[in-house]
Order: sequence, then C-alpha cells, then structure tokens
Amino acid sequence: MKPTNGHAVANLIDRNTVLAEARLLLSKEVFSHEDASRCSRLMDLSDRLPGGTTAPDGEMAEFRAALRTVHIGGRWQVRDMTVGSPGSGGYFVPVGFREFLAEALKAYDRLFDEDVVTLYQTERGAQTQLPILDDTASSAQIISEAAQTIIEDPSPGAQQVTLSPASTWRSGLIRTSIELLQDSAFDPAAFLARSCGIRIARGVGGSLAQTLLAGAMQGAVAVGSSGNTGGAETGGTSIGTDDLFSLVGSLNPAYLSGPKVRWAMNWTTLLGLWKLKDKQGRPILRPQFNDAGEPMLLGFPVAVCPSLPAVAANATPICFGNLAYFVLRTVPQATTLKPITEKWAEYGQVGWQTYWRGNGALTCAQGADSPVKFLQCASS
Repeated sequence: MKPTNGHAVANLIDRNTVLAEARLLLSKEVFSHEDASRCSRLMDLSDRLPGGTTAPDGEMAEFRAALRTVHIGGRWQVRDMTVGSPGSGGYFVPVGFREFLAEALKAYDRLFDEDVVTLYQTERGAQTQLPILDDTASSAQIISEAAQTIIEDPSPGAQQVTLSPASTWRSGLIRTSIELLQDSAFDPAAFLARSCGIRIARGVGGSLAQTLLAGAMQGAVAVGSSGNTGGAETGGTSIGTDDLFSLVGSLNPAYLSGPKVRWAMNWTTLLGLWKLKDKQGRPILRPQFNDAGEPMLLGFPVAVCPSLPAVAANATPICFGNLAYFVLRTVPQATTLKPITEKWAEYGQVGWQTYWRGNGALTCAQGADSPVKFLQCASS
C-alpha cells in the first residue's frame, strides 16, 4: 500500500469534520437563514479541500432534499427578510447552484461560455485594470554577428483596459407552489438555475453584446444578397456571401489563429444565411456542425448570441474575430439565491430571486487594429 501523506490525512479529516457540521445544521428542527448561510459556506469549503469536487448526485442531492424539507415541512424560520448582505445570513447559496446557473447562461448565450470568450473571475467587483499588448506588426530579424539587437517596441505599445465596477443583476422574483415542490419528479435546483439563468442571460447578454460592438471595429458594409439570388435585395435588408468574405478579409491575419476565432450572431441571422439560395434556387450555405455541436460557417464556428441585432438598415448583426480578446469578468461569491418564504405564505407559495454580478470588455489597445470586426448593414 502506498504510504499516506500525513498532511493529506489531516485535510481529509478536516473535510469530514466540515461536512459533519453541515449535516448537523441540516438536521436542526429550526433551520434559520443564519444556519443556511453557515451550511452553504461549510459545503463550499469542503469542495475546495482534497477530494471535494462538486458532485450533483452527492452535495446537490442533499441540497434538493433540504429545499423540500424546509418548505414542505415548514422547518425554515425566517428571522430577517430584509437582510441585504450574504455575510449577514440573508441568502441561501447552495453548493453547485453556481455551476447549474453558469451552464444555463452559456446554453442561452455563448458570450457566457469560457470556450468562446476569456473568463476572468474576481473575488470582488471593484474597478480593475487588464494589461494588453498589440504586437501584430513586429517580426523577428536576422542580426549580423556582433551587431546590436534592434529595439522594436510594440505599436502603440503596452496599455491597459479598465474594467468598470461589476454591475449587480437581479433575476426578478420567481414563485413556485408548495404542490410543485412536493412533486418527487420536480428538480428545484435545475428549475431555479434554468429560469433565473435565462432571465439573467437576456439582461446581461444585451449589455455584453453592446460592449463587444462598442469595442470592435467596422470590417465591412453589406452590399446584400442580390448577387447570389439575382433579386432586388439591398445591403440594408440582406447579407450575401460576398459580405461574409469581406468581413473575414478585414480581420488582421494575426488574429486568425486560436480555438476562439468565431462568428457571433443571433439565430435569426444564421437561419437567414442558411436559407440563402442561388439563382437556380439551390442552398448556398448548407447547415454544418463541428464535433462540439457548434454551427459552422465558412469553416469557422458560430457563437449564437441572441442579443446581437437582426438584419436591418444600419444594424450590426454579425461579428467575426478572435473572441479570446473579449473578457467576461464574473464575481462568483456574489452569485446568490435568496428564498422568500413569507411573502406569499397565505397562497401556499414560496419565492426565489438570483443575484449575479459581472461585466465584460474587449481588450484592444487604443489605436490598434481590433481583434473583432463587425458587419454594418447599409442604410437602405
């Protein structure tokens, strides 16, 4: 048998102690907000200790059982419904809920997906600086023997982009009946994460899309699909294949490498491109998907972002570029789930509200070519 490391054993014992205390709290006859907050922190701590990976069938099963017991059995004793700080015990943050919520967010809008953008998690939501460097024009050189190395500073040089203080978004109240919680087939954790996630994604996604477009540069102006179809479409009402190629061609080739080079558009725009036909009525851009299930267009994956505008005069419906330069900053500790147990008690209902905090920025040096370009529809 392999010798056991004494420090690892101590950590394992500590984790067992932490979980034991959490179970004792869950078994209390009167389970207060303070107990819920303490229990959540203990289980979160156990997750970070060795052997403490989040297990939906383990810790999350315990959370689901606690939800039902609290609201069906009436064990929850609300001491202060106006507490506004997680540290004061006003919120119940179940272990694993953040992961459920994150999955719901990126399923709705790919600007929340760490496989598409760069995820930057911070402990606090204060203003912060991100260093950036544009060096797309510099190249290596052959230097003669005993000659001095040429100093070639990046242009416009190393800079910083400022991430403003992260905004706090609220999902709005979601009510459920006691009967729904009593349904053994009902998964409250997944239901709340999905419902709150879609609401937050709609609100935050619109803000992220605006931030992306504000930081990107115009790559091309649409001429429309009349060259494909032989019809009378204009660049203000349609997008043709030449427009897509023009947008790709506008991007600096230095940004075309990496796994996060993508298109970004909403579903309506993508479907419109797939429906594009030639003069004989044959589809030009047939639907294709990669091994990850992502739609493909001209050999590049498409990130579906519902908040990007549809095709219309002067709209900017399509982005293309290296989305690794788009930073999504989140504050995981600020993601909270607040139960409201008394407001609708006489109706046999309980309420929930999720708080999410974060923002984004396109890290592009001032005066430099942008790593993301957008297609501008014509004025008419």
